[in-house]
Amino acid sequence: TRRSSDLTTTALRGACEASRERLGLAPYPEQVAAALALMEGRAVEMQTGEGKTLALFLAASALARAGRHVMVLTAND
Repeated sequence: TRRSSDLTTTALRGACEASRERLGLAPYPEQVAAALALMEGRAVEMQTGEGKTLALFLAASALARAGRHVMVLTAND
């Protein structure tokens, strides 16, 4: 719904700001785009060094801030 989308967008902005202020990491547009895709339930493929960890942090923290339940699973080859 529109309201849900507005909440997650606002939460994503908050996660980006927290990343800048607390971690000293300013997310790149590609990381924000990946976070948005993850928040929509899509799988995201990123190359080594493109910031997968930050993109995942942004998506997970934004969804949690918006009141959604979040589980994070990662795997390495």
